[in-house]
Amino acid sequence: SVGGRSVGVCIHHKRKKLENLRTLILANNHLRELVLHYTDEESLDIMVGMGRQRLLFPALTMLDVSNNQISIIPSVIHELSSLSVLNISANPDITELPPEMGLLNRLWNLGCLGCNLQDPLRGMLESHRYKTIDVIGYLRSVLEDSKPYARLKLMVVGIQGIGKTSLLEQLRAEGSTLVHAKRKPPDHWGKRMGTMKNVKPGTNLSTVGVDIADWMCERSGRNTPPVTFRTWDFGGQREYYATHQYFLSKRSLYLVVWKITDGEAGIRSLQQWLVNIQARAPNSPVIIVGTHYDLVKDHLPPSYAEHLQSLIRTKFIGIIDPDKSGLPRVVETLEVSCRTRYNLRTLANLIYDTAYSLRSPGGKEKLLEQKIPAVYLALEEVIGLVAAQRRVQGKDPVLTADEYHFQVSHEMASRGKGFRDIAELNQATSFLHENGVLLHYEDAALRDLYFLDPQWLCDMLAHVVTIREINPFAKNGIMKLQDLSLVFKNISWTPTKQNYLVNLLNKFEVALTWDSRSLLIPSLLPSEIQIRAGIPGCEVRIPVRSRTWALRPHRLSTSECEDGGGLSHRETGVTVSHMTPKGVEPLRRLLFISYFPAGFWSRLLTRILADDSFISIIQAYFDAPKQATQKHSLGCTLGTPELA
Repeated sequence: SVGGRSVGVCIHHKRKKLENLRTLILANNHLRELVLHYTDEESLDIMVGMGRQRLLFPALTMLDVSNNQISIIPSVIHELSSLSVLNISANPDITELPPEMGLLNRLWNLGCLGCNLQDPLRGMLESHRYKTIDVIGYLRSVLEDSKPYARLKLMVVGIQGIGKTSLLEQLRAEGSTLVHAKRKPPDHWGKRMGTMKNVKPGTNLSTVGVDIADWMCERSGRNTPPVTFRTWDFGGQREYYATHQYFLSKRSLYLVVWKITDGEAGIRSLQQWLVNIQARAPNSPVIIVGTHYDLVKDHLPPSYAEHLQSLIRTKFIGIIDPDKSGLPRVVETLEVSCRTRYNLRTLANLIYDTAYSLRSPGGKEKLLEQKIPAVYLALEEVIGLVAAQRRVQGKDPVLTADEYHFQVSHEMASRGKGFRDIAELNQATSFLHENGVLLHYEDAALRDLYFLDPQWLCDMLAHVVTIREINPFAKNGIMKLQDLSLVFKNISWTPTKQNYLVNLLNKFEVALTWDSRSLLIPSLLPSEIQIRAGIPGCEVRIPVRSRTWALRPHRLSTSECEDGGGLSHRETGVTVSHMTPKGVEPLRRLLFISYFPAGFWSRLLTRILADDSFISIIQAYFDAPKQATQKHSLGCTLGTPELA
């Protein structure tokens, strides 16, 4: 002993609390629990209900408990009123933060890397666009007023003519017993656009673009509330695939539909839809639904339907790590018949049960039981109100960022609610986007636009990027701008409206303004199969010289290309560095791509053709042989003035 004290024992070991401790680092200690209050019975008897007086470290400003095994952050952490830095990183069992943390007014640095937090906190932190103050603000909103949000998107996809729309109509009747829940199906695109005057009642019409509606589904025998699904019925024609990418999202349940009588060809068609879902909404739950089961006996051999179901389970459900194969999480496959109503009740129950079993990635709390700030729900009502007002005024339900912030803030204030700052409004907007209430994209070309009515946007895109029956003017992907007024003949049309729409199509990368007179729609260009088959009218040539921008005049000569190691600099030319010595094979890269989402090539083509420098670079690298450039058409294609 030294001075009457045992060596190695802290002089403060008998103290109940450390009033002056400012910094506490407990990282890398295999801790399973974070204790902030007295825990012995004597202290509890004396200090029950005394709140802050029970704190072990009342003056703490910095706490580091990273790289431990902690699973719960105690709600009493808000009593550390001086806390400014908190590091809980590398505690993978932490899936949520207590709402009481919203009371930590001085906290400016929160480290959560390596924690499996649930959405929307997970999304906020992963986006790197939100600061600690935004996270604290969200938690305060949850603490002050929050409610469950039993709503989910139900996305129905599949090729055309297999009964997707009929399936949704039957599900609305089967899964709803409440009178107010049996809402009528959405109006067809033709009715919304006023083009169904000559259509006979009862005519079976294909979906144009996307039809959006609500369906309230309840489960008999379950002590859980109904789930409201916002249903998205996607048109199955190939022409619409380029626009689908903007509407597939997370917080959704997907029905991938196929026709049983199509046999193995129908199963093969499922692959591309599943790939598209995984590309845009990774690991989303999917139910595969086979329709027309009533026709199986007449069109398929005995036991063949069972063979097809077994094939689906082997190919899409029973695989390990489906995400590595570019596939989402397929939870079940089911056969139904809309005519005999076979398995429709089973499907409705399966949809309900799947929705209620969903959890955020790494989370324990059910997705539909998560508490959402009431101000988010108030924003949903405001969005619907503003969209309705603009329709009455004859305006499009689209706002710029400044208009959106002003109108939303004004309407929220009139209801006695509001957001602390723009960051909180943006987080609420992102939540409503994921739920299909409105659409707002972070793409550079689109981030300034807020689409208050998703159905309106779907309809606008479907006017142009659509089947020949709707837009007969986009022959083989080329359309005259003056014909837009004919496509939109049921809508008030002005030059300003045309410029607005063309800019919108350009921003969504579904169409490209080729020159002052033409619009190129890559997704409607002839397919390779059509060209090889020699179908008349499928050959499309786009004269580069008709572009409004001028080609760069410089063309690299053969001698310039052979000068190894030389670096040429010309203001009007293409700068090229040729580093390959003579006689040496150039380096080539072979890329193995496991899958391509639908619409990928048309979007790539749009971006390439929209790049003013692309053609001049190609011309600089490749000199066409003299005999090949003698054709007038080739000269036009290459943009060679002397040949055009």
